Amino acid sequence: ISLASYPHIADHLMFIKSVSEGLRAAVYSISFFDDCSAHGGKEQIEFFSDLKDFYTGILKVYATVNGLRSVRKAIQVFGRDSITQGFVTDRSYRNLQAGTLFGGANEIVAQEVLDRLVNYKNGLLVESLVKQFASVDVYHAKSEAMSEAIGIWQDYIGGIIVLADDLKKDVGESNLQEEVDPRLSNLWASRIVQLFGDTIVAYHLISIG
Repeated sequence: ISLASYPHIADHLMFIKSVSEGLRAAVYSISFFDDCSAHGGKEQIEFFSDLKDFYTGILKVYATVNGLRSVRKAIQVFGRDSITQGFVTDRSYRNLQAGTLFGGANEIVAQEVLDRLVNYKNGLLVESLVKQFASVDVYHAKSEAMSEAIGIWQDYIGGIIVLADDLKKDVGESNLQEEVDPRLSNLWASRIVQLFGDTIVAYHLISIG
């Protein structure tokens, strides 16, 4: 009997596959942003450089968190065989756990990404990303399943638009105060970055699908 015939195992395997392929495509896009910032005009250099840093920060947090989830799911699927020498799950888990601290702890990186998201030209990065995402048309889906997936993903985009507006309002209000209490944004930074990561990775999965 195939392991994939069990619904919960099929769900684990699909999560691992989608995270791996979506992240790979998203990381390739960073190379494209780097080329644009190196060879583009003055405005392109600034914009794509910031977009590259933005993607890098988000994917650093997103990849380590969801990579650890993928490894845990792999251990759940393959059991004790997954920690033998023939598998790489134990080494991958150690490397990913170390990755949550490399280049700054994930919580710090998430806060820095959030600050850049809000402060860069009053949210221009988010607006540009949303325009890019809007280029995906649900009517061009090759299957009913893909059409449903795009519809769910578009709900995520709507959430990002509302969230970005709220963040800009919060920054505008906090700038009127003598002191800014950063605890609220620190508390939610990792979850906000996770939302952006989900949306970006899903966009690249849809694009290659």
